[in-house]
Amino acid sequence: MATPIPRRKFTVEQYYQMAATGILAPDERVELIEGEIIEMSPIGPRHAHCVDQITELIREKLGRTIYLRAQNPIRLSNYTEPEPDITLAKRADYSTRHPVGDDVFLTIEVSDSTLEKDRTLKQKAYANANIPEFWIVNLPEDVVEVYRCPVGDVYQERKLVSRAESISPQLLPNLVLSGEELLG
Repeated sequence: MATPIPRRKFTVEQYYQMAATGILAPDERVELIEGEIIEMSPIGPRHAHCVDQITELIREKLGRTIYLRAQNPIRLSNYTEPEPDITLAKRADYSTRHPVGDDVFLTIEVSDSTLEKDRTLKQKAYANANIPEFWIVNLPEDVVEVYRCPVGDVYQERKLVSRAESISPQLLPNLVLSGEELLG
């Protein structure tokens, strides 16, 4: 009978200490999910372009009514600090802290090579933090996956949005985005 291999979970503070002491290199693309340091995939041109386009589009439509973050950390617990592609958060001074779950209206992940990780690890982390809405801009399947109504570590509602349809975040109903705009 196999014995499970024990794993050590790291806190956000330990994660930052590893970076400060050089255990994690400054240019190393990693994030902390449920106490585990997870490598992030390189950002390809299509992924980068999509993130840039969505960021510009949201800024044009909402101006400075929300805090728009691109590929920056949000702190979800003592063990989880992911870096979503796009975060729409409440206006606040984040100079001494990263947004936390209660600050966030919506997280968006642009997914090309990371679809499985986004659907499992990221979705669970965002639901656990009670982030009301999570979208995956699913480039391989050419749809936007919309997840709403978090309960525990699961979103109760899932909807697929095609290029021909439009969607608005529940907490930001004035922001209307088409699948075409999101998918590029």
